Amino acid sequence: MIKENDIDDTDSCGILRKGGVAMYFIADLLKSTDISGIRLRAGGGGVEKEIFRTNIMDNPDTMDWLAPGELMLSTGYVFKDSEETQRNIICQLAEVGCSGLAIKTMRYLPSVPQCMIEEADRLNFPLIELPYGHSLSDVASIVNKHLFRYEESRLEQAFTIHRELTRAALQSGGLREIAKIATGYLNNPVLIFDSNWRLLRWEDSPQNPYPLEQSFTLKRKEEVLPKDFTDSMPEKLDMFRKSITRLLPLKNGHQILCRIMPVGTADTWLYGYILVWETVHTFSKADYLMLEQVSVSVAMERLRSRELEEVRFRVKRDFFDDLLSGNMESLSAMRSLAEIHGLNLSSHYRCVLVRYMSGIPEDKLLRQSQLSDDAKQCASICNRVAQDAGFVVITIPYSFQTILLLEVPKHREEEKPDVRQFAQSLFDALGGIFDSNHLTVVVGTPASDITGIAKTFTDVQQTARMLQETTGQSPVAFVDDYTFFHLLTNNIDREHLASFAKKSLGKLIQYDQENGTQLIQTLDAYFQFSGNISEAAKCMYIHRNTYIYRLDKIKHILNDSFDNSQKLLEYQAALLAMRIC
Repeated sequence: MIKENDIDDTDSCGILRKGGVAMYFIADLLKSTDISGIRLRAGGGGVEKEIFRTNIMDNPDTMDWLAPGELMLSTGYVFKDSEETQRNIICQLAEVGCSGLAIKTMRYLPSVPQCMIEEADRLNFPLIELPYGHSLSDVASIVNKHLFRYEESRLEQAFTIHRELTRAALQSGGLREIAKIATGYLNNPVLIFDSNWRLLRWEDSPQNPYPLEQSFTLKRKEEVLPKDFTDSMPEKLDMFRKSITRLLPLKNGHQILCRIMPVGTADTWLYGYILVWETVHTFSKADYLMLEQVSVSVAMERLRSRELEEVRFRVKRDFFDDLLSGNMESLSAMRSLAEIHGLNLSSHYRCVLVRYMSGIPEDKLLRQSQLSDDAKQCASICNRVAQDAGFVVITIPYSFQTILLLEVPKHREEEKPDVRQFAQSLFDALGGIFDSNHLTVVVGTPASDITGIAKTFTDVQQTARMLQETTGQSPVAFVDDYTFFHLLTNNIDREHLASFAKKSLGKLIQYDQENGTQLIQTLDAYFQFSGNISEAAKCMYIHRNTYIYRLDKIKHILNDSFDNSQKLLEYQAALLAMRIC
C-alpha cells in the first residue's frame, strides 16, 4: 500500500512517481484505454500494488517460478476443474507478493469463479477479468509497453545513487556514510554486517515503526541478530548475488520482513551482508537495483579497509618478528619502535605462545579466509580473557598460533598465581572454539627488558616443541617448570647431547630399532608419572601387567635395578637430550 510520504510527485502524463522513479500500478492498468472491457472482480484494497512485469500461468509448474510484483495472466485452464485449486492459487500468489491475477474468461471458464472472488477479497488481492477479444500476449504487450517507458527513470535513479556512493567513497565516508545514503534512497532502515554476522554499521529511518534500538542491542562488532535467524540462511548465500527475503520475529509477536543481500566480489570472497528492515516502504524494482549498487560500494569499502588493516598488521608483525627473533640491531631503534607499537619500556614482559588447530577447507580462497578468521578469533579471545584477568597484553596473530606479550606487574611474586590462572582460563576459552587435543598454552619467564624478549621467546618455543613430542604432558605449561630441559638446551651443544644419550640409553634404542618395541617411550612415561605404574600404563593405552613386563625388560637390558637416584637422573637427562636432538 502506498503511503502518503512515499509520493514525491506526478509527471505530466499523470503517472505516479516515487523518489523520482515512475511506477505502474494495478489501478493504472484498470484505467487503460488499450484494453476495453477490463474490469476488477475482487481485491479492490490492493489496486495500488505495483506491477514489475507480466507472467503467463499455463501449467502447474509456473507456481515454482513466481516473483514479487508479477501480474499473472491466465485462461484458467490450469485450475478450471478444482475449487480447492482455485482458492490455493489466490493464496499462493498473494503470499509470494504478486501484484494481481488477470483471467481471460469465455474460453475455459464462463466467468471468474465465486470462490476465487471470495478469497481475493479476503486477502485484498486484485482479481481481474479480461475481455475475450484480447489474447494474453496482447495484454502482456500492452502492460510491458508501459513498463518499458519507466525503465529510463529507474536507470536514472540507479545512476543518482551511484554518484552519491562514489562521492562517499572519494571523501572516505566509510560504511557510516554508505548506510546513511542507502537508508535515504531505500526509505527503510539498513544494517551492515561482516561475514560472521557481526554488526558493522546501521542507520535507522525516522518513520520506522519498529526502531532498531528497541529491537536489538546495537553494538559494533557484536552479533545482534538471533542465532536461529542467521542459521536459517541458505548455504553458500554469497554465491546468490541477489537478495533473499526472511521474516524476523520480534519479542512482541510482530514479524519484520527483511531483505538480505550478500556482499561479495568476482573472486567469491564474502565481505558481509546488508539487511534492509522493510518497515517503511515496500520494495520496488528500482529498490533492488539500488540495493545492488549499495552492495558493490560496501564490498569496495570492506576491501579497502581490509587492505589498510593488512598493511598496518604487516608493519606491526615485521617489528615483532625482528624483536622475537633477536634481529633488532639498534637498541635505540628498538626502543622507539617498541613505544610506537605499544610496549611499555619500564615494564617486564612474559611471552605466551598459543598453538591451535582447526579444520581448513581445500579451496585456496576459502582456506586463506579461514586462516585469517581463525587468527583474528584466537587473538580476540586472548584479548578478552586478558582483559577479564586484569592484564595488559599485546597479541601477534599468525596462522595456527598467536603470540602474546603479557605485561608483568612490578611485584612478581604477587603476579605468579594470577598468571597460572590466566593461562588455564585462556586454554578453557580457546578449547570451546578449537580442538582442545591440539591446543597448547606455554608461558615464558619474565624478560628483564625488551632486549631479553627474544631469549624468553626461544625458551617458550623449545618448551612447546618438547610438549608436542612428549605424551602425557599438560597442555598448559610454564617454562619455569622445565628449567633442567632449558639448561641442557642452552649450555650443551647438540653433538654432545646426542653422544650422551647414546652412551646412556644406546642399548635400549638399539633394542627398539631391532624389535619394533616401545621401551624408550615406556621409560619416558615412567619418569613423567613419577614411577606411578597405573598412570604410565594408562597413558600408553596398555594393561598394567604389560607395562610391568616392559619395565622389567628395560631393567634387564640396562642391567639396572633402578635403585640408584643418580642413575635415574642420568636416564631422565638422556631422554631430554634425545628430544632436543
